[in-house]
Amino acid sequence: MHNLEYNGTSLRKLGFCIAGTPFYQIASRKFDIVDIYGKDGGIISDNGYYENIDVSYEINSLPWLVYNNTQTLIHMLAEEFATFDCTYKELRDTYNDGYFTKAICKSIDKIEYKADKCVSTILNFSRQPFWYSDEGQKAIMYNLPASSTAEINIYNPEKFDSAPYIKLSYNQDVSLEINNTLMQIKTVFSSGESIVELDSELHSAYCGLSDMNNYIASNYFPKLHPGWNTIKLLSQKSNAFNTIEIIPRWRRL
Repeated sequence: MHNLEYNGTSLRKLGFCIAGTPFYQIASRKFDIVDIYGKDGGIISDNGYYENIDVSYEINSLPWLVYNNTQTLIHMLAEEFATFDCTYKELRDTYNDGYFTKAICKSIDKIEYKADKCVSTILNFSRQPFWYSDEGQKAIMYNLPASSTAEINIYNPEKFDSAPYIKLSYNQDVSLEINNTLMQIKTVFSSGESIVELDSELHSAYCGLSDMNNYIASNYFPKLHPGWNTIKLLSQKSNAFNTIEIIPRWRRL
């Protein structure tokens, strides 16, 4: 049966299934065409992001799976999908096996009674443009050499840049370079281990609940391009770093 899972809740476990295969929608790049007087053809001005997509799933309850009465069934659906807290949730469906996206349930359409314990409605979501692979959510840990330089190569199997999470354990001021994006990272303590977590999706640096943005200097947060990526670490002293953990967040449209 066609199924979806939203915020960890399986539609099938509630006694529902997707009634018809939804259209596959690809996010649009947000850009403007700027006209220049006297020049044929406009200039493309890239705004640097893809737009959200509105997607709907028609669902039916399955009488042979339903052990509750119809009113309880509807209440369960509302509790799991209509509760709003202004945050995106993980959304999976059977048409994108091994991938998930981030979405918010915008609304539930009018619920129609088809028969005893058999109701039908439409779930409406707004989802972010990318589908993230489960493989790209696995952390990759590297033990770094006790020196002033280190180099790591990592392969992006998708066709789009990813915005990774990087956790670095270090002892001295270091430079982190990924695909010509250079970031200077200062130590937190005068001696001993410092830890910084870099989140390229949030464009933020932190350590647990502590803000670390004052300890980094860079115009951009690193991205991992399709194919091979080289990650370089450099310090003026030896024994500058200990480990680096990367969650690459491979993604596709």
